[in-house]
Amino acid sequence: MRDLIEQSKAVLLGTTELNENLFRLQGTVNPIISKALSEFMKNNKKLSSKDEFASAWSNKKNLAAFNNTIVAGVLKKISADDVAYITTNASSVAWSFKDSTTSSAVTATGSIYVNVGINDDANAAKQVNKVKGSLNDPIQTSDSVLNKFDGTIQQNIELQNNTAAFLIENK
Repeated sequence: MRDLIEQSKAVLLGTTELNENLFRLQGTVNPIISKALSEFMKNNKKLSSKDEFASAWSNKKNLAAFNNTIVAGVLKKISADDVAYITTNASSVAWSFKDSTTSSAVTATGSIYVNVGINDDANAAKQVNKVKGSLNDPIQTSDSVLNKFDGTIQQNIELQNNTAAFLIENK
């Protein structure tokens, strides 16, 4: 943050020219997913193309950090004793890329699914609003990030507002 402030001052004072890549999250995203995406952005500040983005997203270290942030966010809101499993599709997000017609920007858009299985002795209806989700049937996604997926668990919460869009500009 301090770097951003110093850079902004320098640009405003005319002592430097801003000539960097911009990489930012767009739209309304579930707060837990948004935090994980922000961490991804923080760790990958210099992305300037769809190829760099795709490579960074598929990096195992980045995926592990993303999934760990999701788990931490869920467990901050719901007791670990109530959570049977957490799954995401982070490793298999189908990103679509759209080139801007007026600039060198590229928009990457993808849906990120996070499912939280709630143990039978807990009440998922009381937990759903804590994570801004909705109750639905258990769904296996590509990544079991906390315990293994268990289709016999009847209570499942899917986090809402899961479509992420990144704007990648090369200025």
